[in-house]
Amino acid sequence: MLLNDFEVSKWTASIPYPFLIEDAKNWIDKQNSRDYCYAVLVDNVLIGDVGLYPAKDACFELGYWIGRDYWGGGFATKACQALFGVVKNKISSEKIFATCQMGNSRSEKILSNLGFIKIEEIMSFSKARNKTTACLKYQLKRVDC
Repeated sequence: MLLNDFEVSKWTASIPYPFLIEDAKNWIDKQNSRDYCYAVLVDNVLIGDVGLYPAKDACFELGYWIGRDYWGGGFATKACQALFGVVKNKISSEKIFATCQMGNSRSEKILSNLGFIKIEEIMSFSKARNKTTACLKYQLKRVDC
């Protein structure tokens, strides 16, 4: 399982480690119930996930993960761009946020390439690490997402 990899889950807030079969069933149910959540596939093989999740104040938070074997291939950036194309006329880009843990230079680069800007440092709980970690919060500033 791609998510039963600490090198993947440690950079997320909500994915536990170890990632057990019961976690997989719950994750699938949760993702299927969301309006803007999509599997990332390469040659019909699941390599990750991308979605916009409702947050407070009518905002959405961007979330994504890609299996380690696929890192560096541009898949997260392309998946996010495709997602933004789907929601272009449905969600204001000024209401899209994202967070990444300090030290996650790959996600920082992805968010910057997508047009996000850093707005603050926050603390967030990581299920995989089982502790609160320092994170960077970003906001999408482009209106042409």
